[in-house]
Amino acid sequence: MNTLQRKGYAIDTNDDAALLLRSPIAHISEIDTPLFLLHRKGNPLISDKEVTDFYQSMLAAEKVCFLTIREKTPEDDPQKISYEEVRDETEAWVDEVMNESVIQLKHSGLSR
Repeated sequence: MNTLQRKGYAIDTNDDAALLLRSPIAHISEIDTPLFLLHRKGNPLISDKEVTDFYQSMLAAEKVCFLTIREKTPEDDPQKISYEEVRDETEAWVDEVMNESVIQLKHSGLSR
């Protein structure tokens, strides 16, 4: 809520329907693809608790979701994740997803 006000978004923070419309957790049932979340610890806009709550809600809804929370170093901007971090974490995630897909294909008898 503080972030919405601080950023000056034209959202009535007393309008529950408007807030629910913008709430990612409220739309989990609509997500039908694996989701990869990459978050910097200590981000002032999206708290560690918010991203963890979203991740846990995805799992509770039996959705495929991966979460990586990068540690913050003294020189890191808490709102930014470097290209190298994104590349490395995304590559690790893709490898994990592809390996799981290959294993599932083997077990289904659809692979060669």
